[in-house]
Amino acid sequence: TADDAAAIDQFGISVAIAGDTIVVGVDGDDDGGSASGSAYVFRTTDGGATYVEVAKLTASDAASNDYFGRSVAIDGNTIVVGADGDDDAGSKSGSAYVF
Repeated sequence: TADDAAAIDQFGISVAIAGDTIVVGVDGDDDGGSASGSAYVFRTTDGGATYVEVAKLTASDAASNDYFGRSVAIDGNTIVVGADGDDDAGSKSGSAYVF
C-alpha cells in the first residue's frame, strides 16, 4: 500500500514486476488534479518477503482525468507508465511516459 493512500485512488489498477521491483499504477490519485494518477515503485531485498516503497512517479504535465498509471510496464531499469486520458494531442489522445 502507498504511504499516502486515499479513498478512490484505485491503487493496483495495473501492476508490473521485474526481478526485485514492482510497479503499481494508481490512476485515481488526485495529487495533480482529479484522477491525474501516479505510479509507485517498490523493491525487495529479502527475496520478496517484504517490499519497500522507493519512488512515486507522476507526469511532469499532470492534469485532471489523465489517468496516469492505468497501465505500467517494467523492463530492467526502464519503467513505462500509460496515461490514456492525457490530452496533449487532442481529447483523450493518451501518452506514455518513460522513466
